[in-house]
Amino acid sequence: MSSSFAEAVSVEAMAARLRSLSITRRRTLMERFGVDVRRDSPLTVTQRFLLTAAVYSHRLVPDPEGSAAVVDHYWADLSAAGDELAAAPPGLVPAIRLAVLDSRYATASGTAGFFDVLIGRRVDRLPLAPIETVTVDLTAAFFRAEGVSRG
Repeated sequence: MSSSFAEAVSVEAMAARLRSLSITRRRTLMERFGVDVRRDSPLTVTQRFLLTAAVYSHRLVPDPEGSAAVVDHYWADLSAAGDELAAAPPGLVPAIRLAVLDSRYATASGTAGFFDVLIGRRVDRLPLAPIETVTVDLTAAFFRAEGVSRG
């Protein structure tokens, strides 16, 4: 493992980080991980990274269905990024970002095109130049949540 974050953290320990997500969304994510919340199962680095992405997606796209759709759309990319983050040697931690443009179009580091939150599908290009772009550095958010300095 790269930095000094824990190999596994319990669901209970993650509870404070997940307050902005609805109980239904938290359960949906845990089920997708195959985690039994009743047993307080441990979460891997990748799972915790995906939960961090879900929290920040919710901040960027306040509509619960829209933010869930963003994470679902980029699930494979974010999972791969979490795996890469977990395996990265200190000092070589990848910068993984999630951006929302004009409160409608999402994109993530290393992906092509955009996810249109309103229609729920990928588009190759934006119809107009964006007026507003809000970006979150998911790597920095994850490291802060883990309480460690960036690799």
